[in-house]
Amino acid sequence: MSEDRNMKPAKRKKRRRWPWVVAALLVAVVAATKAVEYVLHVDRYRPKVVERIGKATGLPASIDRLDLDLLPVPSLDVEGVSLGEADFRASAEQVELHLRVASLLRGAIEITEVEVDGLEITLP
Repeated sequence: MSEDRNMKPAKRKKRRRWPWVVAALLVAVVAATKAVEYVLHVDRYRPKVVERIGKATGLPASIDRLDLDLLPVPSLDVEGVSLGEADFRASAEQVELHLRVASLLRGAIEITEVEVDGLEITLP
């Protein structure tokens, strides 16, 4: 009977540790993703992205800023997007591209959702 009493406090101690372990793991995951976002600094790829958009569409393109967010859903935020010129032009204040996690792990980019704010289109 005395063994049962000795085991109960040990089990209680283990049960009390789990919330702290889970919290520590959560903090570590968030810190790691923010570190990856900082190290990747996707805005340095902006000139290549603009060049590819221009080649694909045959129209002049510009982007003010690129930003990568990994949490809660991987997304690429694009600010100040412009495509075309004069009479044929489209621009948006912000475009958010939600990315598929599995494709990122393979080294590919697969867009699952697009959100556009401040869209303006000029047609002849």
